[in-house]
Amino acid sequence: MLMRRPIGSAMLACVLGLFVVQQSLAQEPSLERASAEFGQGIQAFNLGQADEALRHWQAALAICQRIPSAEQERANCQKNIGVALEHLGRYEEAVASLKTAWETYQKIPDAELDCAGCQLNLGGVLKQMDRYEEALTSLSSALRIYQRVDGAERQQAHCYTKLGSVFERMARYEEALKNYRAALTMYGQMSNSNTNQA
Repeated sequence: MLMRRPIGSAMLACVLGLFVVQQSLAQEPSLERASAEFGQGIQAFNLGQADEALRHWQAALAICQRIPSAEQERANCQKNIGVALEHLGRYEEAVASLKTAWETYQKIPDAELDCAGCQLNLGGVLKQMDRYEEALTSLSSALRIYQRVDGAERQQAHCYTKLGSVFERMARYEEALKNYRAALTMYGQMSNSNTNQA
């Protein structure tokens, strides 16, 4: 005589098996999941919630670190983590994160603008830390990159403004004035070109 197992226990085993499979799939790293965390970080940051943004960007980074092909996404997370840390006054950590992002961007083809943006952010953090010579190096590096890229006039002007403010803090007023004037000239050219296009 055959013993029949109750259908309920077989069904329960099947449901439990499905649950285990779903849980393991949910834990698999995916760029979509990382992108959702990254997007939530941006929204939190835009709402002035740097600590919440930091948590989301760290979660996105943790996912991207498990995906070998996600170099660009890892660098983007590191850069944004650095920006959030700066806003939270955690400058040493911000510097480390921005440097890591910059090193990663350097390995990625066609990531010059990302490298420049990282250097620009790094220069701002270093200025906050009164590490002026390092700030000048980072900001000058960003400016050199932006000068090689068509359409990056606004970023160049921003570099000149930041350079001017570092020189001002160093009491190097002639150099500060020179950079502020360069920024104003560039902003004026952009304004004129926008007027001519209209």
